[in-house]
Amino acid sequence: MNHYQPAICSRNWGFRKPLPLILDTVSHLGIQGIEIWLPQLTTLAITPLTETLKEKNISVVCISAPWGSCFWEHSPVLLHYAKALGAQGIKVFGDTFNPADNLPARLREFCSQAMEAGLDVYLETHGGQPHDTADNTLALLHATNAPNLKVILDLYNTHEVGDDMVSAAEKLAPFLCHFHIKWGYKNDRNDYIPLPIRETPIAFRNVLSRFADKPLWYSIEHYESDEDILDALSVMKSASA
Repeated sequence: MNHYQPAICSRNWGFRKPLPLILDTVSHLGIQGIEIWLPQLTTLAITPLTETLKEKNISVVCISAPWGSCFWEHSPVLLHYAKALGAQGIKVFGDTFNPADNLPARLREFCSQAMEAGLDVYLETHGGQPHDTADNTLALLHATNAPNLKVILDLYNTHEVGDDMVSAAEKLAPFLCHFHIKWGYKNDRNDYIPLPIRETPIAFRNVLSRFADKPLWYSIEHYESDEDILDALSVMKSASA
């Protein structure tokens, strides 16, 4: 049975487009879920936003912590918004290489707080993080030992750090909650340049096909034009058929 569930990251638009207008786009394109970037929420009233989400039948996949700051500094705000908006979880980054921070213990404490609120906690595979490769992510998962700590597998990021996408997906399979869908390359200045999803290698699509019978989200990242988003939706749907 195909459990394909399309979602999108509101971070795609940054502050260039207000969240209510992003929700209009999401609804218009027939996308069922959204990852909401925490900074976009700070000036919005929660009750009208919750009503809009319900009216448009859009699920909040997760609230995403901002990059570059220790997630525990934002934990009360993250928990507040996630509970208020009916999110399924909260996405965080390790963002620390200081052993004194004891990342597994910090994660364990936050996961405990999230569990009391009925929430999962997600780590995204990402270069420059303690959870970059599949093996490092697994090590952190096991060190944390929290039942509600799960993984967002970003296939491009996995490829970029030198992991085999299929192998990484198999290793992380017990912890997977959804995929990030993007593709591109780094230019000479190390800037990420997106490419259409139709240009992804066969291994990318093989991973999506491998998990087509699992109830996972497929969340589009780094695309904001209707054309690029529809291209991604088409590839995802065919790969998971």
